[in-house]
Amino acid sequence: MTTTFKVKFWEIKKRAGRKRPWAVRWLTDKKEHSEWYANKPLATGGCPS
Repeated sequence: MTTTFKVKFWEIKKRAGRKRPWAVRWLTDKKEHSEWYANKPLATGGCPS
């Protein structure tokens, strides 16, 4: 596993009716990742939007 600082966040979205409705999607170098959260402050890292 290598360390990279090439990170690109491209989407935060909400899907109603889910236990954890907030999704965050990002790329590290060229690999896609996603994570689901229970509320928007967790999904945005606590940053208001």
